[in-house]
Amino acid sequence: MSKADLVRTLCTELLADRQHLHAINAILSAQRQAILTYAQSELDELNQQLMQHYRQLHQHARQRIAGLQQLGLPAAPQGMTQLLAELPEGARQPLQSAWQEITERLQHCQQANSHNQQLIEMQYDILQNSLPATGEGLSWLYQPGPHA
Repeated sequence: MSKADLVRTLCTELLADRQHLHAINAILSAQRQAILTYAQSELDELNQQLMQHYRQLHQHARQRIAGLQQLGLPAAPQGMTQLLAELPEGARQPLQSAWQEITERLQHCQQANSHNQQLIEMQYDILQNSLPATGEGLSWLYQPGPHA
């Protein structure tokens, strides 16, 4: 692959990642609502959608690292910043904006994911605290037993 093709691929994947993060943000918001309403089937579907986007982001990240290395740039955010700075004027600004948006959107998605995880943990704690402990002698009420 030529250097120009490699740069073009990296830029195209960068724009695709921005779209993936927009979708992830919307899915995480819907996931929060599904958690709050105990909509398990909706949660299952949303989790599948999230995993598809996460796989694409992961694949692009691996390709970005390899591409930056092939170009002799650091396989780190600085390498991407350097690559974007070397682009022609017309392409530079929109792609630099996309790169900045990606880093901001990624932080937002990580926070939303963390909040959703906290909600799930709180629901689990509430459920655990509302069931009788096995030492209280009442746990048999919730155990399967012989039917009469």
